[in-house]
Amino acid sequence: MADVIPFRGWRYNPDKGCEASSVLAPPYDVISECERRAFVDKHPYNIVRLTLGLDPLGTAPTRSRYELAAADLREWRREGILVQDPAPAFYLYEQRYIAPAPVPRAEPNPVTRRGVVGLVKLAEYDERIVLPHEGTLATPKVDRRRLLDAMQCSESQVFGMYSDPDMVLESVAEEACAHPPLWEMTDRDGVQHRLWLIDDEARCGRLTSMFASRPVVIADGHHRYETALAYRQARREKHGTDGDAPWDYVSMFLCNADAGQLTILPSHRLVKELPLEAEAQLWRSVMDVFETERVTIDSSSDQARADGIHALLDRMSQAGPDEHRFALYAGGNYALLLHLNDLQRAMAHGVADLPPATRELDVALLHKLLIEGIMGLSGDMAATGVNVLFSRDGHDAANRVARGEAAMVLYVNTTRVEQVMAIATAGQKMPQKGTYFYPKALAGIVLHDLRPEG
Repeated sequence: MADVIPFRGWRYNPDKGCEASSVLAPPYDVISECERRAFVDKHPYNIVRLTLGLDPLGTAPTRSRYELAAADLREWRREGILVQDPAPAFYLYEQRYIAPAPVPRAEPNPVTRRGVVGLVKLAEYDERIVLPHEGTLATPKVDRRRLLDAMQCSESQVFGMYSDPDMVLESVAEEACAHPPLWEMTDRDGVQHRLWLIDDEARCGRLTSMFASRPVVIADGHHRYETALAYRQARREKHGTDGDAPWDYVSMFLCNADAGQLTILPSHRLVKELPLEAEAQLWRSVMDVFETERVTIDSSSDQARADGIHALLDRMSQAGPDEHRFALYAGGNYALLLHLNDLQRAMAHGVADLPPATRELDVALLHKLLIEGIMGLSGDMAATGVNVLFSRDGHDAANRVARGEAAMVLYVNTTRVEQVMAIATAGQKMPQKGTYFYPKALAGIVLHDLRPEG
């Protein structure tokens, strides 16, 4: 199955004043313009200078930001800002965090997530070695490809998961964590990050052998993985098919789905515009399919609305194993809690078109049944990122509706890890933004050199 090997990564040199808290940052696709400016100003060698550049997001730079990123990378290597490890290694990456919850808890449960960064040999999806669970969009891949072509280096990892009930990685991690980490830091969200080097041949061999008997499911980073596939093809056309060149591999952060350390947050849907006919169809048909319950939302203040939304989400999260619950808030002083206890009632609204495993996913039902089926939205009106936006914060989503920034918010329960694994294994895909794995792995913890001489 998956061919996973250690490698000689490039890392920031603390002797040059490159402390992790100053130079590392979240992945490029979760950084706002305000945050980009803050990271760029934070340190002259912050990784955002490579991943997003110095120019404001959405603007056309006078000189290609991709060329500037490549020039900065070359200079950072020459100056010793980035140094390459002398021997191949796996990189044990740990994140300790409090998982956000729909309703604040008096005693939140801390989670420790451990995984390793290594090189995974690229495989086309139809080889069933590396498995996707959602589709991709063209624009992000064009941007990442231009950056990869210029830098010949990957500055962040695709996030993958696998199934190992024997807990091989967890055993190796306990041994590695007996020693002090290479670095540790706490980010703006209170997540603690630590990194260790695993360069012992025996331990590396145990990990490589374990991965060889199982596939890898992409949790986060589908665009980066598909960009790596396209880059491999281009390099093979230029240099020939080797099978063991640097571009035949992609850097991945790999976690065990059986370890109980993975957190997925819900991704609620905001509908920006709702045509009158779609709104009429919604109110006409929703009670035919769902058992509905009107829930009072006190909108006299933001705090009162927040309390009402928290109570609504708490009720929604109590759905049984064979029940699907959603909620709808279109402003004002009430929301609708929607109970779908009988899937047969939804078949006439497009659900019959979904593959069996996908019908079990709340987020798939939300799109197929509510947005496309009952509302009748299609094309750009149903397109994610165009008329359908995303929010992980239920209270913030309600406030956006109250301010008139969206017509309504459709609340959805989170997708479970085992559901993602089942969908990927079955060769099916979820809707865009069907999952939000939390927390994100930082960019810049270790760089993968793709140069022929690397």
